[in-house]
Amino acid sequence: MSVRSKPNREGEWAPARGYAEPERDGSELPEGWASTNVATVIDDCQPGFASGDKNVEDGVSHLRMNNIGLLGELILDLVRTVPEKLAKPQHELQRGDVLVCTTNSAKLVGKCAIFDLEGRYAFSNHLTRLRPNRDAIDHSYLRWCLWSLWKAGTFDDKCKHWVNQSTIPKDALLEAGIPLPPLAEQRRIVGKLELLLEKVSSSQQRMSRVPGLLKRFRQSVLAAACSGKLTADWREVNEATETAAEFVLRVQDERREEFGRQTELAKKSGERKPKKRMNESAAQIEEPRNGLPSTWCTTRIGDVCECLDYMRIPINRAARQTRSGSIPYYGANGQVGWIDTHLFDEDLVLVVEDESFIGREKPFSYVVRGKCWVNNHAHVLRPLGGMPADFLNICLAYFDFVPLTSGTTGRRSASRRKAVRVRGPDRVPAEAGASARRPPHAVALGQSLPRRTRPHRTRPRHPRRTRLRTHQRVA
Repeated sequence: MSVRSKPNREGEWAPARGYAEPERDGSELPEGWASTNVATVIDDCQPGFASGDKNVEDGVSHLRMNNIGLLGELILDLVRTVPEKLAKPQHELQRGDVLVCTTNSAKLVGKCAIFDLEGRYAFSNHLTRLRPNRDAIDHSYLRWCLWSLWKAGTFDDKCKHWVNQSTIPKDALLEAGIPLPPLAEQRRIVGKLELLLEKVSSSQQRMSRVPGLLKRFRQSVLAAACSGKLTADWREVNEATETAAEFVLRVQDERREEFGRQTELAKKSGERKPKKRMNESAAQIEEPRNGLPSTWCTTRIGDVCECLDYMRIPINRAARQTRSGSIPYYGANGQVGWIDTHLFDEDLVLVVEDESFIGREKPFSYVVRGKCWVNNHAHVLRPLGGMPADFLNICLAYFDFVPLTSGTTGRRSASRRKAVRVRGPDRVPAEAGASARRPPHAVALGQSLPRRTRPHRTRPRHPRRTRLRTHQRVA
């Protein structure tokens, strides 16, 4: 089919003799522009051909739907070759041809690209070749017009759909409306657009590095929080009234006194003696080392918190639907529903019990506050002695629990005994609370990320995790 238009001497598009300008769609176009359709600006529309032989030696390169990228480009990672006898003259591509993917999944049907390669190429029956009339439209401008129609979903309601596959009818493709500026302006538009897209691509590449930077930033801040660097200025103006070692011993004394009190009450009332829910051995305290502040110590998590796993009650989804309410119901990775009453009403730290530990990106723990219900997929830890739940969560959120887990599948389990026996830094509650309120200082520490991490590592090791593993201890 031939175009019904041609440029004048100044390169401006003007209707040829006897050509009736298509009706406008109601939107205002700049002076000298026209609203037309694809059929009027191309010389040829040709579907491709199918071939079962796709790896023929010395065959003709055969572009398929996987060779059309999402950004209007050709992707040549995998190019099939077909028998030369199947590639008829009408199937050979020329530079400047526009390839449209007219058969694909519903989301991908309509993507397009320009053919700009040297050599002999043909194309499959999933593609349709449009050969622009060079006197009417710039091939790059046509490509971007079709690309914008695809992204806008113009072809969605015009496609024929089958199972996992959709097709744009030829008539729907040719009748697609496009704005047509003068030829010289088309080229200016393409030049400007490709310049902007190059900047967009560059920005996307930089943005793709942000998640990794944020991850290293988080690691750096947590490492600083658990090594004393985050609150170094706080210690300069606040004198410690209780060292971390003294704090751990006080917590142990308070737990023994509470257990003794409950035992006496049980004897007097004739009730069953309470189960001892603290570490049976004495608190294990190590003097500060590896750069820890002098008022700090290293101890077991179980020495400064109480595990409340015995209070958990799992409720399946069907049962929860009959007990709808306003109380959050928590599992391994956060809230999973609602329920009508609560088991806990305080600040607690929940630690994953059975989940995908290996390769996990999510934190291993999180804080819950107020009334809630917890199922049996998360350990429930109550910090003691005034230790803030937020600080306990900082110590555990990205701790290397993998060596403490069991299981042979992707879903592993960390037992309660192992969970409460890991070792980590401890400090007085006042400083622990200060570390959870230092986001401005954390931002400043984040500036040192490039010097604190190894960019060549595929999965950078957690700075804090390396130190904690040296103190890890399992009973």
